[in-house]
Amino acid sequence: MADDNDAICQLCKRNKANKTNSHIVPAFWLKSQIGERGNEKAYLITEDPKQNYTENIGAEGLAEDFILCSDCETRLGYVESYFSAEVIQKIEDANFVANFEKKASKHGDLVKCKRVNPIAFYLLIYSIIWRAAISKQPVYSHFTLPENVLEDLRFTLDLFLPNTVNRKIEIKQDKWLKTVENCQDLFKFFPYVILKADSLPDKTGTYNWFDNVSTSPNHIILNEYIILSFFQSVEWKDEDNFFELKNELDLTDLLNNCYEDVKVGIISNDRYNNIISKLQAGAATKRQIKDLAQKMANGEIPIPTEVVEKIRERLSNQ
Repeated sequence: MADDNDAICQLCKRNKANKTNSHIVPAFWLKSQIGERGNEKAYLITEDPKQNYTENIGAEGLAEDFILCSDCETRLGYVESYFSAEVIQKIEDANFVANFEKKASKHGDLVKCKRVNPIAFYLLIYSIIWRAAISKQPVYSHFTLPENVLEDLRFTLDLFLPNTVNRKIEIKQDKWLKTVENCQDLFKFFPYVILKADSLPDKTGTYNWFDNVSTSPNHIILNEYIILSFFQSVEWKDEDNFFELKNELDLTDLLNNCYEDVKVGIISNDRYNNIISKLQAGAATKRQIKDLAQKMANGEIPIPTEVVEKIRERLSNQ
């Protein structure tokens, strides 16, 4: 079918945005949740009491059309393949224990990724956060970042991702990584903490979740990983402390903020599962409240109009 889309690629700002079904979060990271590409099973949980959260939405709610060109999709895929091969596939494999130096820290275990280029790791994190912030899909549409931060992320990605020649990336990985290392003074480092559940025996029940309330840091869950990103300041200002991690983590130990070995904090499976349980309970509670408010508004439950308006106002601010 012919493509009549006239949008410009939001990454390079040069080419026509001709790609469809671009995953916001790389498919390799979520395949244990949703299945292999093309056969995804995904379930959207919203606060809408009328929404059927048992309906399989496949990749429909996890991908976006016409935000990238073919070249930029390939460039992002280059970093995704590197990250998948060097981190996701090896961090729990006993054959690669030398790649991940385990150390004790104030909060618990800490892993240093000894054979991973820090900037390549940053680019992967940046690309996911940037794509989620520009996506219109319901899973991500509430997640926003200031325009200046979005532009900084876009510019950094476009500057450091390998370029294509005849729609292919011809630079060898080791040469690209060496170039990246030599240009580290030009890289804009936004601090982040990345945490990982110790070793979940079953990853099929994990989450793809972006918080819409906490901003310093932003709270993100990708499968068994939790990302806490700081764009405004390194100070933890999240008053809600939704994950109840604020007083447990030492940012001095865990913060990634320069060209050093990537640090991954390890939290217990129980601690991770407690966070997931809290998310599930919070979604269920909000669905029930909205259902109750709707019944009040419809007159099914007698209540003064001004009380209904106050409830609506409070919900709109959450």
